Amino acid sequence: MEDEKLIKGFNAGYLSGKFKPDLTKQISQGITESEDQYAFGFMQGVKQYELDFSKEAEKNKVKEHQEKLQKLRQSFTSKNEKDKDHGIDR
Repeated sequence: MEDEKLIKGFNAGYLSGKFKPDLTKQISQGITESEDQYAFGFMQGVKQYELDFSKEAEKNKVKEHQEKLQKLRQSFTSKNEKDKDHGIDR
């Protein structure tokens, strides 16, 4: 029974953090260290969502930088191709 409360609290915290972050912040501030397994699970769910979200945000930043680098490489390559044609004596 206690495990069920913990799991339900965890799921509620995770989903609340994902879809209602402002409300979750308010709820989290109101929860003190408690013996209640639901409250403990809720806080753990919030922490897990924040961890997952930060990892996803980091992955997106890396992907964005990779795309910018690829565009720079392409523009540099095409510029070099144009410059090569100008240096040939005919």
